[in-house]
Amino acid sequence: MIRWVLNIIVVLLLLRLALRFVLGLLRGLNEPSAGTASSGRRPAGGPARIAGELVKDPVCATYIPRESAIVARVAGETRYYCSVTCRDKDDAGGHAQPHIGRAAHG
Repeated sequence: MIRWVLNIIVVLLLLRLALRFVLGLLRGLNEPSAGTASSGRRPAGGPARIAGELVKDPVCATYIPRESAIVARVAGETRYYCSVTCRDKDDAGGHAQPHIGRAAHG
């Protein structure tokens, strides 16, 4: 008798699992594709998009968006830094002029 009850419980659990799987598939087919703006997700397998041009920090070699970089002039050349710390490390060599501001403003 206990064996029959356990078998029924297992069958009910398997049916519930199958139903959730099928409903999940149907729900996924009804939603907009993952690449559209309304879903808020980026396409699967693709790299994340960063708006704007990337610039390389000369101290730590990190690539950062130009709009959020910290800017300094070094011997007439504009340099972009990921942080004040990197700018100050480069400035420690006595080459960088005082802080100009964010790239979007300079």
